[in-house]
Amino acid sequence: MLAGFVIGLFTTIVPQFSISDFGIRLFVIVLITSAIWITVMMMTAPETPETLTRFYKKVRPGGPGWRLQMASTGLHPLQSLGDDLLRVLAATLLLFGLMFGVGGALLLRWDVLRWMVVLASMGGGGLLWLRRREHSRGISDITTASHAEGNTNR
Repeated sequence: MLAGFVIGLFTTIVPQFSISDFGIRLFVIVLITSAIWITVMMMTAPETPETLTRFYKKVRPGGPGWRLQMASTGLHPLQSLGDDLLRVLAATLLLFGLMFGVGGALLLRWDVLRWMVVLASMGGGGLLWLRRREHSRGISDITTASHAEGNTNR
């Protein structure tokens, strides 16, 4: 994040590195920042298996990347990666629908407002549907049992 800030500052303020076109500046910032974080990631040691197992026991995330921890602990995930991704999509629709809807209303762009209300409604409805589906599957019962076992760091 610091690299992105510094590169953004350089490409905005320093005359030798100034890029006036916002799209090109953004592309340069993303390109250089990505090169930096990928380099740092490759140079940094991965977490130990013990740390990953301890994290898995506390959070119990879903997804294929946690198979080793699931096998070693014998604990099934409390979360579904598919549901989490759907939740992110629905929340994004709700957030952007509301933000751009308010902007459309302030600018008296009723067509924009109308479509953003549709998007926000889809997102909000999706979140409600996921919550109901989660409760109908009994996931809240699993979470309650997990808390009863002393796993309160969810």
